[in-house]
Amino acid sequence: MTDVEKRMIDVAGQHWRYAGSLDAAVRDEFGISTTRYWQLVNRLLDREDALAYSPVTVNRLRRLRRTCRR
Repeated sequence: MTDVEKRMIDVAGQHWRYAGSLDAAVRDEFGISTTRYWQLVNRLLDREDALAYSPVTVNRLRRLRRTCRR
């Protein structure tokens, strides 16, 4: 995993109190839209190295993804 990919997992695992905070953080840190950011994070969730890097965050996001797909 690259440092950018690790940071994406870290940002996805944070709890955001205010609407727009995540959007601004993604734009400032990665220079991409929030939609593109979540596309990349979803790909990362399927990788074993992401699970090894941050198992709690990756498993929580996987559960959320499964719930949203239902």
